[in-house]
Amino acid sequence: NYLRQSTDGELLFVQNATPATSVTVVDLKTRQFADEVTAAAGCWSIIPLPSRPRSFATICGDGGLLTIDLDTAGKPAGQQRSKPMFELEKDPIFTHTENVGDTFYFVSYNGNVYSADFSGKEVSFGAPWSLLDAAGKDRGWRPGGYNLLAINRASKRLYVGMHPNGAEGTHKTPAAEIWVYDLATHKRLARVPGKNALSMSVSQDDKPRLFTIDGGNVNIYDATPAAPVFKTTIQAAGETALQVEPQPTGGLK
Repeated sequence: NYLRQSTDGELLFVQNATPATSVTVVDLKTRQFADEVTAAAGCWSIIPLPSRPRSFATICGDGGLLTIDLDTAGKPAGQQRSKPMFELEKDPIFTHTENVGDTFYFVSYNGNVYSADFSGKEVSFGAPWSLLDAAGKDRGWRPGGYNLLAINRASKRLYVGMHPNGAEGTHKTPAAEIWVYDLATHKRLARVPGKNALSMSVSQDDKPRLFTIDGGNVNIYDATPAAPVFKTTIQAAGETALQVEPQPTGGLK
């Protein structure tokens, strides 16, 4: 489920569950096993950190974040465990995360946004905020999907797949709508049809495109306006596909 590359491009991190959780580290230069990080037991996900090229973070069962630092041989050289970022029983989060620099954003099943800043030696947390209208107009709407959020770093816009009539167990429900937020003000900028998106991603070029996938078809939106404009659908792009990721190869014309 989790296969990530270190931000210096030299290590590969592989999530294990046997059923105990650990992370295998592979040296990509030598193509050799470097180590198995067993300190990640009880934690799940791999989050490579931009300003710490041989480090990764992971979400732990107590709601905290564990950061593992590796040495030049790919072996553990240190670790830091944070206080809980969220309440596991009351407001669990999706493991999918997106970042602006060293700040990573997470969305909870109940529609709250959490942020973790890894720029210092110890992780620091921003104040959580809600995707839902404070007046209660959005009652029943919840996030859902797999890779259910995306961030355009230049515009600092957050995109989240949302569905109505949310309840316990609906956290994988496809998006009836995509909601767009300004990360600086936490203000919702737009709501557009979600076309049953299960996952999404947004390009980081000067003419950003938002890509969503419903399990087989890829929908493409112009993400330059605050409210993304639907452009086209690539039919049958994959069989039961659940991830979509733009590549920096010149962009869609």
